[in-house]
Amino acid sequence: MPNNDYNPFSWLVSLLHIHHESVFVKLKYFLIFMVLYALTANVIDYKFDINKTSSQLGEFHLLFSFCLSIIIVFRINVAYNRWWEGRGLWGQLVNISRNLAIKMHSFVGVQDSQPFLCLLQNFPTLLKYHLRKELNSAQQLMDKLGISYQADDHLPSLLIHHLQTETNNLRQANKLSFEQFMSLDKLLSELTDVLGGCEKIVNTPVPRGFNIFARFALLFYMLIFPFGWVDQFGIFIVPILIVLIYILLGLEMMAEEMEAPFATAHNCLPLDDLAQRISLNIAQISQFKLKSPPS
Repeated sequence: MPNNDYNPFSWLVSLLHIHHESVFVKLKYFLIFMVLYALTANVIDYKFDINKTSSQLGEFHLLFSFCLSIIIVFRINVAYNRWWEGRGLWGQLVNISRNLAIKMHSFVGVQDSQPFLCLLQNFPTLLKYHLRKELNSAQQLMDKLGISYQADDHLPSLLIHHLQTETNNLRQANKLSFEQFMSLDKLLSELTDVLGGCEKIVNTPVPRGFNIFARFALLFYMLIFPFGWVDQFGIFIVPILIVLIYILLGLEMMAEEMEAPFATAHNCLPLDDLAQRISLNIAQISQFKLKSPPS
């Protein structure tokens, strides 16, 4: 069993393995370039004594830092709101799937609920493929389920249609009461709402102009930093600049990944684990033993 006790040295271990982090790997070449850039600023300051210009540029840099902080805060908030909304929708999917599985299993029993539960068990995986635009994987899953489709069909909606058809068939066979049918119908409607909410996030990206503006502001900030503070920090401008780049550009890259919460990047939602967990929950529910009603 894993040990979840707090380890006060875990942060030190993370620092020792920082060169393996996805953000550092993506930034390493830019960090090398900026180290050379900062060293160049030191050489220019040593040879041409840019003390006066450096002081004025440093004051401007302080003013620009205030503007940059507003841009970064807004950028992170927008990205995190999209990420959290996506997580909330998949949290709803977990609850809806469990409720559907429990109710269907208890309403009609093991044998009659199996076709419905099999479809429901595969819906999160199909939704994952749909949100990531992995059409071939989605079509292979539909083939595995034995569901026919057209090339331009909306596959998650088609699967929900088959779930609805299963409930209608059970109702027509008098294996579901009207109240039970309406309870299941309401949950299936909520399943469609989750699908629409996820598609809203995918189909409404953050305006590209804002992303370009934020990156331009960050780049400008870093380019003027060495010349603005080289007189005060000297050669120490190099490690200071590395830390600034790693933090600021790291936040920008994390925000970019979180803007697309259903993708496969390091900071996106773990849809593979969530879909697998939902499928496992439904499989476990289908194995519940039903208690016979009292005679």
